[in-house]
Amino acid sequence: MPGAGRVAETVASVLWRRAEETGVEGMEAATRVLALILASDGIDDSNKKRVATGLAADAAASTASLARVKHGGSGLEARIDAARLAELLLVNAAGEAKAAATKSSELVRLVGTVDEMGALDRNAVDTSLSCLAAICGLCRVARGEMVRHGAVPAAVRALRALRASTESGASAKALRVLESTVGCAEGRAALCANAEDAIPAVVAKMMKAGRDDAEAAVAVL
Repeated sequence: MPGAGRVAETVASVLWRRAEETGVEGMEAATRVLALILASDGIDDSNKKRVATGLAADAAASTASLARVKHGGSGLEARIDAARLAELLLVNAAGEAKAAATKSSELVRLVGTVDEMGALDRNAVDTSLSCLAAICGLCRVARGEMVRHGAVPAAVRALRALRASTESGASAKALRVLESTVGCAEGRAALCANAEDAIPAVVAKMMKAGRDDAEAAVAVL
């Protein structure tokens, strides 16, 4: 799609603005457009990379705007899109934005999102766990912040809910979150507090997992 890169950078600049200038609605609209660019098969990778470039140009402001969408977005899809962009920003931003990303509790809430049948929403769970795993892999401070937001019980709930599923992606991400969080004292304490649910869920995953996931499960236990 000609001009997609310029569009991406222009739309990303909306997320640099102050909340009172744009409002959550404007931030949500920009978030949805950027997520569509990333998901489009008709846009080449070089132009998709300009989404990350545009967000990282003012990473702190972009992070704050995405956090507002995750908190106040009008629908689940908008919040999922914001989580995807937040993970993209984590990979491409410098320390200031990485630190700001750890302040959001909305990712943990997304892990617990249920669909109209009362089951965990797989799209929300997978996206939020992916971003949580990226945050928890940053540093001890980031891990501690996510633990305080409830990352450990959220990951355990996801593992339990996905135990009977043949889909392994979200379960593997939940294990990575737990593996990272037990690297800090707060994470170990949270895991012990949830041991009754955590141990059976982790063991069940370990029995079905490939080598990498099995090693992560052993590290958690």
